[in-house]
Amino acid sequence: MNSSVPSEEPNINTGAPWSSWDDQDIRWGLDHDSSIEQIANFLCRTPSEVRQRIGAIAEADAIGDPLLLRDGLTCRDRMALKTYRDARAAMALIREAVEDCALPGTVAREDQLKQEFTVQAEALVRGIYAIAGRSGRPSRARSSD
Repeated sequence: MNSSVPSEEPNINTGAPWSSWDDQDIRWGLDHDSSIEQIANFLCRTPSEVRQRIGAIAEADAIGDPLLLRDGLTCRDRMALKTYRDARAAMALIREAVEDCALPGTVAREDQLKQEFTVQAEALVRGIYAIAGRSGRPSRARSSD
């Protein structure tokens, strides 16, 4: 086995939430020229985890929001939350465009709908079909009446 290649095998703290002590240890290690591998070994983490956390620390420092490091979320959870927020923002943009083009009352008001994306999407699809019908384009939707 090549000992010069850092181990990415899971360690005792791999995947565990980061603590403020961990962040202080990372900062100390970087300030004292410790390698990523040495810091990872000390924290019982993988080098890739430490690299990701260094990035998170740098991001929190850059925007001046240390609470970003204390939300208790893993990188994967944070990415899922960001994706969800992006999807909600995209849905709002689509809703705005459909409401601008559709006749008033064609699209159910957002506050009358459940928050699930499929319910929101169904309301928007009905609005899009109404717009298509109004513009004279043939609709591909099956008539359920």
